[in-house]
Amino acid sequence: MRVARVLAYLLFAGTVAYGQDASWQEHMTAAAALRGKGLYREALKQLEEALQAARALDRDDERQAITRDALAAAYDALGQFWQAEKCQREAVAVAERILGPENPRLGVPLNNLANIYREEGKFEAARDVGRRALHLLDREASPASSLAAILGNLGMVAYDQRELVEAEGLLRRAVDTAERLPETESSLYAEALNNLALVYERQGRQRDALALLQLANSAIERAHGLEHPRSSHLLVNIASIQGELGETDQAIQTFERGIAAAEKGFGPNHPLIGEALAREARLLRKLHRKREAATLDARARAIAREATTNNFRQYIVEAPDGASGKSTIRRR
Repeated sequence: MRVARVLAYLLFAGTVAYGQDASWQEHMTAAAALRGKGLYREALKQLEEALQAARALDRDDERQAITRDALAAAYDALGQFWQAEKCQREAVAVAERILGPENPRLGVPLNNLANIYREEGKFEAARDVGRRALHLLDREASPASSLAAILGNLGMVAYDQRELVEAEGLLRRAVDTAERLPETESSLYAEALNNLALVYERQGRQRDALALLQLANSAIERAHGLEHPRSSHLLVNIASIQGELGETDQAIQTFERGIAAAEKGFGPNHPLIGEALAREARLLRKLHRKREAATLDARARAIAREATTNNFRQYIVEAPDGASGKSTIRRR
């Protein structure tokens, strides 16, 4: 039942001397402020301007990699995975050329590339790149945020391939690592909890999964306020389990909150919204509210068509599978 988007995306920020290039710094600072408010489309525009400024710099300036890494994160947040992969591959190539292939700092952009591969369904590539990132970071004392993100990505690759024992072990390590982070990095902790909840749910432990998801959403709300876009996929996952447990009125309200939060930050045609609509429609059909369900299904299909245009690949809204009982957006 995994929602396409993840919360946590590490930014590759080197200790570089920014010199007097005010234009690059201005656009990057503006983008960070917009991203913090959940205004990802507006942040993307600032990052595109920053990339134009970076292209005028020396080819070995680390800002060449930093800007592409941040731009990939913005595309990823908006569900534009084809563009995200292109930018992230460029970020890795530039960082590798500047830093060298064995520099531990390369682990962050590699992890971000593994994350995008996973979202695209390229699981073997995600595992290979993620393991390389973990190997680099294990060579020295690395930031807990980097380790938590890499463990989380590798755990979700195992989850996607239904290797639940391996997934649970990796994701428990991710939660334990992220729990020590300051509140300013709450997104990583929330994502680790969300991912472990997915494993619990697939194991039939719905109540345990719901408790983790609610804890994750509380962490995001404390850091960013109620119904911030970063809460959107957590709210959708919470609503799905509430529906399974028979808490149907509360589930519908939670679906609506999640959809509204996603629309605020990602726009009306993000794949997450399509998935949320498909899940809510299924619940409405169970309640014999077929006309409302049909309306939501129609919008979900329209979003899937929009996603096809954005990513040059076909997205489909699938019927729920027998194991999870949830609709998903998948790529052919």
